[in-house]
Amino acid sequence: MKFIFVGQNILGGLTLKELIKDNKVPSFVVTRKSDNYPNLVEETALTHKIPVYKTSEINEEKEIIQKLSDLKPDIIFCSAWGNIIKEPLLKIPKLGWVNFHPSFLPTYKGSSPITWQLINGEEFGGCTAHFMMAKVDAGKIIVREKIKIDPNDNSQTLREKCGKSLGKLAVKTYDILSKDPDFQGFMPKGEKSSYHPPREKNKLIGWNDKAVNIYNLIRGLSPYPCAILAYKNKELRVSEATITGQKSSTGLIGSIKKDSDGKLLVGTKDFFIKIISLRISDEIVDDYANRMGD
Repeated sequence: MKFIFVGQNILGGLTLKELIKDNKVPSFVVTRKSDNYPNLVEETALTHKIPVYKTSEINEEKEIIQKLSDLKPDIIFCSAWGNIIKEPLLKIPKLGWVNFHPSFLPTYKGSSPITWQLINGEEFGGCTAHFMMAKVDAGKIIVREKIKIDPNDNSQTLREKCGKSLGKLAVKTYDILSKDPDFQGFMPKGEKSSYHPPREKNKLIGWNDKAVNIYNLIRGLSPYPCAILAYKNKELRVSEATITGQKSSTGLIGSIKKDSDGKLLVGTKDFFIKIISLRISDEIVDDYANRMGD
């Protein structure tokens, strides 16, 4: 079965790695033009001498649309593209497009499922392989699996878990469709939900809440862009925090003091939260107390 791979970054890169590891090598790879950040999809493709095309807008560039059409793929696999794939691209492969999405659909549709699963304190997430259609994350499901979310996971560690899971689902999907090209998938039952990137107001920590909810916000936005702590007319970006055993109360909500090691302790509705590290100038800093002074 001839297939093309479309994707970017860690999710796409780990998906592609698992396919190649199982000797399922795409004939062509499409990825985004990177802006001074590593692109694991491009790195993986070049390592294995797979032709790569980089684009800023796959739906608008006539050259890539024609190239994909000329290659006559049976199917196109897509992982972590970030934008809706439109016509005429959807009609190019004989068997359609398959998207690999980092949630257990139909829950957590949209572009930020990993972040919001953490913010909402979910104990389980998941990954799904589904046929693509014009409507986002709405096609019939081919295969899916649940993933345990650990209490210390942040968006980076959960993204790595999802990348490996998506890779395994991609291998299964290839096997299913190569054996049965007429496989139609199924429409899932259950509650539907959709989540998009947090707005700036969602990133600001509101201390009038339980410590666990604040902790989940911090890890959901870590290591980037990070939740925001307002401190002495500054906006501090919190990369890591922990819930202490020190009880807080209504009168202490939002109060800030320093621990014996100089790190900040902030009061919530029930317990103090300790700020372990900050993101300062795109660097994760543990010894932020020394940099901040008083």
